[in-house]
Amino acid sequence: MELVLADALLGLAQSPDPCALLRAVCGGDGAAPLSVERVETLRFLLQWLEAGGAGGEALRRAAGEVALGRCWPLLRGGGGAAGPERRRLVRAACGALRLCARLCGAQLAARLAGEALAALRAEPPGAGLGAEAAVEALVAVAPELQEPALLERAVDAAAALVAGRLLPALGRNRTALGRVWAGLLPGRGEEGRVSRTLLALTALADRLFPGLEGDGGGEGPALDARLCGGFWRVVQAGLTAGDGLCRKRARYLLKRAVEVSDQLRTDCTCPPDNGDGT
Repeated sequence: MELVLADALLGLAQSPDPCALLRAVCGGDGAAPLSVERVETLRFLLQWLEAGGAGGEALRRAAGEVALGRCWPLLRGGGGAAGPERRRLVRAACGALRLCARLCGAQLAARLAGEALAALRAEPPGAGLGAEAAVEALVAVAPELQEPALLERAVDAAAALVAGRLLPALGRNRTALGRVWAGLLPGRGEEGRVSRTLLALTALADRLFPGLEGDGGGEGPALDARLCGGFWRVVQAGLTAGDGLCRKRARYLLKRAVEVSDQLRTDCTCPPDNGDGT
């Protein structure tokens, strides 16, 4: 990677056109599939451009071309990598896709998420893309999704897969977080879901309480699990469960709730329980 990165840094110093540099790192139009080293360099370059405040329609178009024309084909098996090298390639490509989605916005994120969700519904799951690559792609673009129907499908996929990485990614999307929360908590008489619910709540722990790092980037908390009767019923059921892992997760969530209450030192009273888990 060092030689490719050195070339990119030299290009940054010499080229006033970030779009041309993006295309150069990708090897030009019609080039062979990107190597892992080039994808990792591409991710570095996109991160540098984003941090530097680069923008404009030309850069958005170039980032879209990179995402759809160079990174996405790699997830479909391009590059010929296998085993650990394939996993490294998928991680690097999805890292680049995440940055492209941030630069391009919801339209690109929606297109990529739609294809990833279609792959997860295929028979066998992930056909043509790979289930692991499909989930990683969803993780990459989930924070940028805005379309309600697409968010609903992503939330359903996360619930079906109990996807530990996809749930936190959806949690970073404030619109999606409410949908995730509404579908997570079991109502009365649904205690059989406690194990799966505790797993999901643990994955989302950084998004469940106010006053903690990750509660919305300064926009205020999207929700406060401490004010939800269903949350406490799940924790209580987990603490008395026969499964040791359930008890461990319930203790962890209880500890987080107590810590934030101690930090905020404000009254914390659940509203009247309406029996639907909230």
